[in-house]
Amino acid sequence: MVALLSLIGAVSLIDRSIILVMIPEIKADLGISDAQFGLIQGLSFGVAYTCFALISGMLVDRSPRHLLLSLSLAVWTLAAAACGLAQSFAQLLLSRVVVGVGESTASPAAQSIIGDLFAKERLAAPVSVYMSMGAISTGISVALGGWLLNLFTVNPHLLVGGLVPWRQVLIVSALPGLALMLVILMVREPRRTVVDGGGAKPPSWAAYGAFVRECRPAFWGLVAGYALCGLAAYGALAWGPTYARRVLGMSPQQVGESLGLIFGVGTPLFTILLGTLADFRVRAGHYDFPLKLMMIVLAIALPLGVAGFLIKSVPLYYVAMFALQCGIVGAVGQLLAALQMISPPNMRGRSGAVTLIASSVGAYAGGSFIIGFLTDYLYQDDQAVGYSIATVVAVAAPVAIIFLQWSRRSFVRRLESLRQLDKATLAG
Repeated sequence: MVALLSLIGAVSLIDRSIILVMIPEIKADLGISDAQFGLIQGLSFGVAYTCFALISGMLVDRSPRHLLLSLSLAVWTLAAAACGLAQSFAQLLLSRVVVGVGESTASPAAQSIIGDLFAKERLAAPVSVYMSMGAISTGISVALGGWLLNLFTVNPHLLVGGLVPWRQVLIVSALPGLALMLVILMVREPRRTVVDGGGAKPPSWAAYGAFVRECRPAFWGLVAGYALCGLAAYGALAWGPTYARRVLGMSPQQVGESLGLIFGVGTPLFTILLGTLADFRVRAGHYDFPLKLMMIVLAIALPLGVAGFLIKSVPLYYVAMFALQCGIVGAVGQLLAALQMISPPNMRGRSGAVTLIASSVGAYAGGSFIIGFLTDYLYQDDQAVGYSIATVVAVAAPVAIIFLQWSRRSFVRRLESLRQLDKATLAG
């Protein structure tokens, strides 16, 4: 089941991210600016994600999750293909909004199902596997986007005659989602975890609010830390390929192949390794290790990420992308697992929705749009996109460390109280 959920997450990220390697072509074809493209690839997607996340979380806690996943697959797959037919900024913006609406169910449903499959002490590793497939798919999307763009540029009538190459890439890359939609319909989801012996009746939002108030520093520290990690990592992911092509003079295929190797191989390995390590340390009684791990990774990635975009060097660029993607993205799954660890079983869908909102505000609405805005209106130079990325990383990473440090004690207290409650329930 984890493998299937990971595959769904992979398709979601490919449909979401393949557009990143084709920014120059889309901008030239539709006549849009960096700030407008930031709206398309980040803010529009993030707003839709955020608006529907709470609804999705509620539905996940109340409805058959495999049916919700199948429906969401159909919506975002068709919308992703529609991006390839857009004839204006407004049409492309609307298509990306619908992609965000469709994908808003995938992550909460996956986190809820995984939470029902594994005990708290063993949750970090499976969540890391799920996150690693997302990293692999990001690598695939960048590599596939560069390869397909080159293929359709050389052979413009290979599949969809009459359409420019970037449009053909978006249409073709969306097709696998339709097949996966049928597969998920035939799968049985696991039984929901029983809460305190009283059944798995979904709670109200008021009950969820009470849970949040009960462990306020842990909850908000984890959510804010996750959002800021997304702001730094996704901002670099969204605009890093453009920096490589625009400033360093790399070709789309060079960008796709090199970043595909970083995202597709390095990040998944780091994600699984760090998740396994976190599980081992938590089982040994070091409950705050996932948070400590994230803070250490941020401290290492900060100087490397900033230097890699301030100094015009291809090797330093690779180092920066490795630190931000393999490091931060590889470790950030621990924050998802940590929030699921402290959430009541029948509220996991809502917690998944909250992390989805955090990623929307931080990564998509924040990092992507802010970098485009800084390039157009602060630095006022297309060649300064590297300065914009470095600015976002320099601010987001240290603030994330502050929030995670603030949440540590509350997180440990909450987890210890849940463990005591579990022991009392078993003894009774």
